[in-house]
Amino acid sequence: PLPARPAFGAPSRRRRVRPTPPNLRGAAMCSPVDDRSRSLSPSSKTATAMIKAAMEPDSMVTFPLITEICERLENKPDEMSDVARLLVKALEDDNTSVRTKLQALTITNELMYNPRAIDAFRAQPGTRAAIDALRQIKETDLGPITEDLVRTLAEQTGRWFPTCGGPGRGEGAESGWDKLLTTAAAKKNSMQEVLMRAVSNRQESASVAAATRLRDEARACFDRKDFAAAAEKRSKAVGLLRDSDGQMTSELGLVLLGEYGAALLMQGDHKGALSPLEEALRERRTTRSTYKRPTVASEAGAQLATNLGIARTGIGELPEAIASLSEAVYLRKSLGSYTTLAGSRLMRNVGWARLSADENEEAKEAYAEAGRILQQLGAPKSEDVARAAHGTASAMLRLGDRQGALTRLREAKDVLEELGLLHTTRLGAQVLAGIEQASWETQACGYSSYTVGDKASAGELFGIKMDTLRDTLLRFFGV
Repeated sequence: PLPARPAFGAPSRRRRVRPTPPNLRGAAMCSPVDDRSRSLSPSSKTATAMIKAAMEPDSMVTFPLITEICERLENKPDEMSDVARLLVKALEDDNTSVRTKLQALTITNELMYNPRAIDAFRAQPGTRAAIDALRQIKETDLGPITEDLVRTLAEQTGRWFPTCGGPGRGEGAESGWDKLLTTAAAKKNSMQEVLMRAVSNRQESASVAAATRLRDEARACFDRKDFAAAAEKRSKAVGLLRDSDGQMTSELGLVLLGEYGAALLMQGDHKGALSPLEEALRERRTTRSTYKRPTVASEAGAQLATNLGIARTGIGELPEAIASLSEAVYLRKSLGSYTTLAGSRLMRNVGWARLSADENEEAKEAYAEAGRILQQLGAPKSEDVARAAHGTASAMLRLGDRQGALTRLREAKDVLEELGLLHTTRLGAQVLAGIEQASWETQACGYSSYTVGDKASAGELFGIKMDTLRDTLLRFFGV
């Protein structure tokens, strides 16, 4: 199944805040969300219990989990002291792995938006020393990139815990004249900063204007399906919006990063799309809207997580792909945009990832859910309906339900035939090949069933092993 066409919202103003670790494998990477055990309502678990579970060796710190912990502490502020004690112990303990310290530091950083949390951490002895030690971390098994992120995160978190002490009113205290000179120097520096900022804003405005023009040209290329030209123009626009350190500093830049990755996906360059999509999603986790919500909790964030899941499926990173797609499902349900055409396409991509991972029962359910969403929307017969039916049939064939697969394939055939797409599209060719395959395997004439080991075989038809024929057809037609 082809990936759903990405969609991104218009740029909006945003405010930069403290960076948090990116979507790192084994550290702060998104994990699949089980909607049966986690919802938007407050959890019955204590915040300490959730944090202990998150810092287990096989656990991962996710955006939904951090949200749950923060909501719990808002409702149960009396748990804050225990949480601060647990996290500081993890940060300062020499026997704690660097990966676990990164998880603890990620949670600590997010809690700094709560004034009670700041007071609770300041009351814990060793907080400042533990964070200072992480600012100097190097030569670990996590690699230089992750170490740099740990140091940056520790630097930002440490600003909430300034070193105590300093000269008092006695020896070393400033005189009135010294204070006047200090104030004058500060005002001079302030004026220089204003002038530099004005020059920088003028240069930034020119870059934004040029990037906007390139974005409009790229959109025209994308609409006429010239994805290579669209990707080239979006890549240039992204370069214009980076600062001198190569960092992305604007909302428009994040939008363009996502659109650049989408254009690469439409070319089939899943590996190339991975980097811009990961960067865009990481930045959305570390920035907040004017309502102090992470900008990942938006339509653009949900589509980014979807596209990242598509890219990872395309290069075979299936556990990570399923994690990204599961986060996209969680975000859409949180935003109330799950029962939409975009939600149906998301579930088709979940089915594709599950099918690629040989999780055939889960794939069947995901494709069926995509079809159910379209039914709830009252969607007319469309290519999306045919793709959902075709995906369900693909999973059924792997599960051995040939009659059920044949029924779904015929449904897809009828829709495509009515749309005039049966003999003119790749999907039409796949559906026809699947019908022929399923029909062969369900014919009684010349068919005998046998079993190899504990796996049921399709049997033989006129001396041809049907398992081999089916697998060949699946690979050739992409069913």
